[in-house]
Amino acid sequence: MDINVTIGSGDLAAFPDDNVVGDSDGVMIIPSSVAEEVTNEYEEMTLFEDFVLEQVPIVGLYPTTDQQTLIDFENWKNK
Repeated sequence: MDINVTIGSGDLAAFPDDNVVGDSDGVMIIPSSVAEEVTNEYEEMTLFEDFVLEQVPIVGLYPTTDQQTLIDFENWKNK
């Protein structure tokens, strides 16, 4: 086991100063040379998604978390 060395996984390399970000979907390695750009893009995208949700209220609609939505959908299909 080594510390602060470059490692390889498949055809990719991860360097000691790279950023590792993980969640339940998986892990990403973000090179330090683009970390600020990626962070700025992520923040902008998150703000835009918040804006969209305010414009089009889809919470509970998709994905469906409200039983009434399924009833409304069935009624819509039967029109």
